[in-house]
Amino acid sequence: MNSIVRKNICEGVAFNSIKEDKFKTMRMSVNVILPLEKETASEYALLRGVLTRSCKKYPDFTQFSKKLSSLYGTDLLSSVKKSGDNQILTFTAVGLDDRYVLGDEVISTELSELMCEVLFNPKVENGKFDEDDIAQERRQLLDVIDAEFNDKRSYALSQLVANMCSEETFGIKRYGTVENINSVTSESLYTAWQNMLKNARFEIFYVGDSGADKAEKVFAKAFENIDRTPR
Repeated sequence: MNSIVRKNICEGVAFNSIKEDKFKTMRMSVNVILPLEKETASEYALLRGVLTRSCKKYPDFTQFSKKLSSLYGTDLLSSVKKSGDNQILTFTAVGLDDRYVLGDEVISTELSELMCEVLFNPKVENGKFDEDDIAQERRQLLDVIDAEFNDKRSYALSQLVANMCSEETFGIKRYGTVENINSVTSESLYTAWQNMLKNARFEIFYVGDSGADKAEKVFAKAFENIDRTPR
């Protein structure tokens, strides 16, 4: 297995690259590591979905999708999980490796810039996220929770952990609670986003044959103007 080259590009931010020539694609993931807390778990779970719907540069889902399509059909996904006493938001992009583009595009740079637009320059106005985006992501998140209830084995395990660790951080579910999800507002989500950029630890991974150095420069520049005090 190829070794990981790890660089700290900012306080609490590490860029990890793995050079691999077996694939025609490259994979980039930004892992946002936050303390798992009952008061904020639902906000962060909702935030990761809202961020991947659009950004200020591509302010609606159609424009955002067109941009991804122009990058040779790149996929941009997000997920949330818990690991110990941490909540981890993961933003993942899979695109064509720079070796295989037809023109002079540099996919690694363009995709890194798009990822930074999503994280650092979302569609907000007057200190608020878009109400429609929140409503759609809230509905999808609640549907996911309902679907887990139908998977009896997973649901039983989830309830077991919640009951056994009811007084501990580990008992908090990765999505928080239905009540907290419904109580999230556009203003509180904006505050959660600001806190994420300031307080979270970031682990960025880049796997591909080329472009890691270009992606690293984009992320390093993006973090330059962020006031960081990671927890």
